[in-house]
Amino acid sequence: MISGPFVQLLVGLALLSLVTGRFLWAETVVVQNFDYSGRQNTLTFTAVPARVITTNGATTELMLRLGLSGHLVGTAYLDNPVLEDVRTSYDRIPVLSPRYPNKETVLAREPDLLF
Repeated sequence: MISGPFVQLLVGLALLSLVTGRFLWAETVVVQNFDYSGRQNTLTFTAVPARVITTNGATTELMLRLGLSGHLVGTAYLDNPVLEDVRTSYDRIPVLSPRYPNKETVLAREPDLLF
């Protein structure tokens, strides 16, 4: 399993791609991960995700601080109070659920990425 600084680097590059609107290292990005039952999933991105749903306060705050509020189509699971300096931006994002949203709610927003 890959972890630590390498994962942080990959997440940083992915977020930078959102900021710049293009992939920094390839035309297509393929991500392989595993679901809760251990089955491998392969996700292929041919463009920077334009429609993002964040699934906790920290990822929402990160997107807002990076100036990516225009990519957010929803958020959920506010696990901490919203900080005052991002409150105005946060209030414009639809809150889909007080906890993790169900499948139907997520699919209705047509996201490119759950973060």
